[in-house]
Amino acid sequence: MTDTTTGAVPRLVDSLARIARQKRVARKLVLAPNFSAGRELLRRLALVGDGWIGFEVTTPQRLAQRVALAGMEQAGLSLLDNFEQQAIVDEALDFALRAEGGTLGDLAEGVGFRKHVHRAVGELRAAGIGPRDLDAARFGQWEKKLFLLRVLQRYERLLTERRRADVATVTRLALKALDEAGGQLPASLDTDVVVMMPGIGTRGLQGRLVAELGARGAKLLKTDPVQGLEVPSKILWGRGGPPVPGSFLYASDEQVEGVPLPEVEFFSAASIDAELREVLRRVIEAGLSWDQVEIITTDPAAYGSALHVLGQRLEIPITYAVGLPVGRTRTGRVVQAYLDWIEEGFQAHVIRRLLEAGDLRAPKSKGYHAPAALARRFRGLRVGWGRRRYRSQIREALAGAEQLEQRKPEPDASFARRRERSITELEALIPFRQLSLLGGLRRSCAAYPRGADQIVVRAKRSPGYSRG
Repeated sequence: MTDTTTGAVPRLVDSLARIARQKRVARKLVLAPNFSAGRELLRRLALVGDGWIGFEVTTPQRLAQRVALAGMEQAGLSLLDNFEQQAIVDEALDFALRAEGGTLGDLAEGVGFRKHVHRAVGELRAAGIGPRDLDAARFGQWEKKLFLLRVLQRYERLLTERRRADVATVTRLALKALDEAGGQLPASLDTDVVVMMPGIGTRGLQGRLVAELGARGAKLLKTDPVQGLEVPSKILWGRGGPPVPGSFLYASDEQVEGVPLPEVEFFSAASIDAELREVLRRVIEAGLSWDQVEIITTDPAAYGSALHVLGQRLEIPITYAVGLPVGRTRTGRVVQAYLDWIEEGFQAHVIRRLLEAGDLRAPKSKGYHAPAALARRFRGLRVGWGRRRYRSQIREALAGAEQLEQRKPEPDASFARRRERSITELEALIPFRQLSLLGGLRRSCAAYPRGADQIVVRAKRSPGYSRG
């Protein structure tokens, strides 16, 4: 742990505070590596400054979309999402494999092979490398070069034919719009000032976009220096000012007289949970408020999930720089269970577990039913597995409930309530029967998202992060 509560304002925050004071009511666009980093910087500015107004956080990709919008409309292009881009790359890959007819064809169905081809195409496009550039490059194996060249050519042709724009196309259109705007920021940005945070990548087309913004007056925020380390290449960085205590964390032997080293404490724990509990104990002992604490971990997913459980239990407000696994949300658990349900042949235990946990709810029109009661009724259907069993078992159970016989010592009122409860609980299960008709090996691809949408509608909402 490192105590950073010395009262000194980090130079990055101070640089932004200066702009906030100079351009108090102007529209100010903060260009950040990601939205989380930009919003956290503005949050810190609000804590240490006099308040601010007019700031908006964006990323290079979102800024490019805003600048390129007019060009996209003029060319009749629509933005390509990640799923559609993956599908088009797969189509181009299959085309190249048919033309190749060699050893690469044996890898056609491998997930790893396709993943690396997707990544290669994305990186080539982001770097501004087209088929001509690739053709002029030297490869150790001619077959691989020819294959990748065919994939890239086919991918670009499909984009043109379908009038789609990926990130690279959008960035090129944004660069064209900046060039047409001359030495000024384009009016489409609708801002007076562009402020760039350190840490933005400057490779390829994104690097050209950042450089063009800088040439048109975008201001780079300064940050505290780090002694003993060079700034990584292709990273936007604004180092300035004298060293501060945190500057010597890497090279303590370079400490400057008059600048003390920060206090650093090490401790070990038996588990991630125990480690996080110790961090929280030390925060409380130090008398810090939660918004003064930042936890940096080696594994954001593992530590984030454990901290999420602790935070909910102790009612501690927490924000996550990289988010949490979707499985931590009720919606994520339900969708994952739906996919498992289809993959396992519509096993009834998957739906029963969701009902028992209260993750699925019946429509409001069917009235309220306790999760345990619905799960018990569902288990009594003895569905087992198979898509058709859901429909037939619920239909037979409803027919049996209509013909339910009164027990000899049972009063009329009790029999009427039991019969009504059986019918209403079975009717409440009908929507889950419909889900089995939306998936399966012989269904179209469009049936899967329809089924996921239907089951998400049935997912019970709860307070907090589980709202999804």
